[in-house]
Order: sequence, then C-alpha cells, then structure tokens
Amino acid sequence: EYDQYLKEGMNHISVTDDSPDIRDYHKIIETYNPKMLVIDTIDTIPAKYYQEEYERQNFIIKELKSLANKYKIIIFGISHISKYAAQQLENGERLGIHSFKGNSVIEQKADKVIGFEQQSDNEKIRIISTLGTRDESPFEVRMTFNYETFSFEQL
Repeated sequence: EYDQYLKEGMNHISVTDDSPDIRDYHKIIETYNPKMLVIDTIDTIPAKYYQEEYERQNFIIKELKSLANKYKIIIFGISHISKYAAQQLENGERLGIHSFKGNSVIEQKADKVIGFEQQSDNEKIRIISTLGTRDESPFEVRMTFNYETFSFEQL
C-alpha cells in the first residue's frame, strides 16, 4: 500500500540514463513539458561539433541558460568540483564560487550556485549553502545526512 502511494506520488517524474545532444534538449522539454529539469552531470551532456572541452562546456551552459529562459523552467545542473577544490576541502577550507571542474562559465551563467559539503569533523553533517546568487540573499543550512535513506534532516 505504501509502495503504491510512493509510486503514484512520483509518476510525473521521468528519468533517462542516456543524454541526447544538447541541441535536442528542446525536444525533451516540448514532449514532457517539465517545470524542472535535473542534469546529473553537466559534463556528460554530448555536444557534437565541439571536441575541445572548454568550448563544449561553454556551449552547453549557454544552451541550458537559453532553454531555461525560453521554456520558463528551472534547470538544476550538477557539476563536480575540481581536484584543487577537493584538496582545499581536505585542508579544512570551504567551497567557493570557482570550485567547479572546467571553466568559469558555470558560475557566470548560473542564477544560483549551491554547494553541498561534508563538515570536516563529522562525516554525517552536510553544509548546504549558496556559493553565488544573482538576485537573492545567500543561505547556509547544516543538515544530518542519513546514509540508510539517502536523505537529509535539519539539525
């Protein structure tokens, strides 16, 4: 009974494990008419004609921004952090607006950049905060991460 309740509550969510070329995302949006699109991860999006990583990432981010504006949807693009940022975290430093892999087009085009960090002295505590925001005040929330349910609980 509870499983059926969960299934019905999530039947509006579509998941694909195969990312089309960025030029075809408009077809997905027009077909499913989503209010939100989650991309895990931005660097897995194919973009024909762009072999060089810097140019490819630039094109993809600009296209995502254009799609969000054209179709009035929220796009969450997940990006990993750079090796340098990972080393900084190991040294007790925090993520910053330039902590992402690749070039700076992500932080330049994003309306909001949100970081998820593990608190260095407690592996269950996560700090969720804005690393950059265009028009709003920043926020920071400390949560407990539950490994069994893969969920967050506010402290």
